[in-house]
Amino acid sequence: MNKLFLILSILIFLLSCEKNPSSSEPLWGCMDDTACNYNADANRNDDSCLYQSELFDCQGVCIAETSMGCDCGEVLDICGQCNGSGPDDFFDCDGNCIGELDCNGECGGTAVLDCNGECGGLALVDCNGECGGSAIIDCNGECGGAAIEDCNGMCNGIFVVDENNNCCDPSSIGSCGLCSDYGLEDSDFYNDYEIIFEDNFDGPDIDSNNWNFEEWNAGTFNEELQTYTSSPNNAFIENNHLVIRSLRENSLIDSTNENSSPYEYTSARLTTQYKVDFQPIACGACGGGEIKVEVRAKLPSGVGTWPAIWMLPTYSVYGGWPASGEIDIMEHAPGTTGLNNILATVHTSAYNVSQNNQVSNGPIEVSGASDEFKTYKLTWSQDELSAEVIIDDNGNTVSTLYHENDENGSEFWPFDQDFFILLNLAVGGNMGGEVIDNSAFPQDLKIDYVRVSQRGCNE
Repeated sequence: MNKLFLILSILIFLLSCEKNPSSSEPLWGCMDDTACNYNADANRNDDSCLYQSELFDCQGVCIAETSMGCDCGEVLDICGQCNGSGPDDFFDCDGNCIGELDCNGECGGTAVLDCNGECGGLALVDCNGECGGSAIIDCNGECGGAAIEDCNGMCNGIFVVDENNNCCDPSSIGSCGLCSDYGLEDSDFYNDYEIIFEDNFDGPDIDSNNWNFEEWNAGTFNEELQTYTSSPNNAFIENNHLVIRSLRENSLIDSTNENSSPYEYTSARLTTQYKVDFQPIACGACGGGEIKVEVRAKLPSGVGTWPAIWMLPTYSVYGGWPASGEIDIMEHAPGTTGLNNILATVHTSAYNVSQNNQVSNGPIEVSGASDEFKTYKLTWSQDELSAEVIIDDNGNTVSTLYHENDENGSEFWPFDQDFFILLNLAVGGNMGGEVIDNSAFPQDLKIDYVRVSQRGCNE
């Protein structure tokens, strides 16, 4: 009896001991649930996804409209040709000309005899009846007259075009050579930007000439729960997109190792510091020199995620954070601000989250931010910062931030120094929130492209 009791006690003790797995077994497969070969058990994507096309379904069966005798998706035209275009204005199905011949004998051609009798020649009769003459009727109706319309449509008017192609009375043109009634946004020159940096992520790997990996332990910033790594499981190129992937890594927790830093989530944080740094040109009173940053991205949807597209100063000239400034082009936190709500924010010594007076228009609702790619855009000049989201292919936008230089010094405007770009996907923390939907992992921040452009000065 005593022996049996001892054996049962040992078994109960062994079964009740805490288990601390120290290794993980990745299961590779297609993780896109829209693919034909989606593997619901996979926790690592192996780029094996196959998709239904417009012509064939997942079983290879044709699902497109097809005419008799034609391949899948081809249509028989009236001339009996698969995917043919049929007869046109000048030729029938047999290739016979049914149109008019021009003076060169070309079926449907446009060459005609000019006033000198030359086929395809350019000589025309002017308003004086002279073949090849140059006299034209002016805006007063006089043949050969010198009267012309000004840019305002007035015959012999006085209005002129300024340096930015705006039309105005010459008396209203100021010292910068611009019509006083027009702002920069009304000028052709306003859109004349030159790309100074662009990454379309079309290579097999993340370009180390453009991007740095920052590696931090969980809890380093903002009480965030993820550890930032340089692992290819957390950041990689897929289908010409940069993918920053946050993973739940339960198997990495090992409470038996007192020197380890246990963490449950991994992710990545990429920067362009010392590789791609930039600032607006100080152009003076006449303006210009703006920087434009555009990042096209699709955001994660899992509660507890906190993706960000943002900028920090390359050198902390005015002191540590927030004295040297921070520009958040996009922040998103489904668990705290809502699934389709976007924040763009400015932090300085005078305005920052520690004082709860940071500059922001948001959160702003952007429908479909986690389902579709949207373009997150910052325009930064020597005098102002503005952010917006381009929400569709027609160029419609939603404004998310405006901040103006009030000339009160670096406490209010430290944005006259070089800044760099950061892309990261955090988990939890101050903005991610305390509630984490572990069933939603892995979660992806996908970047289609990053582009930085700059405009020259107006003077």
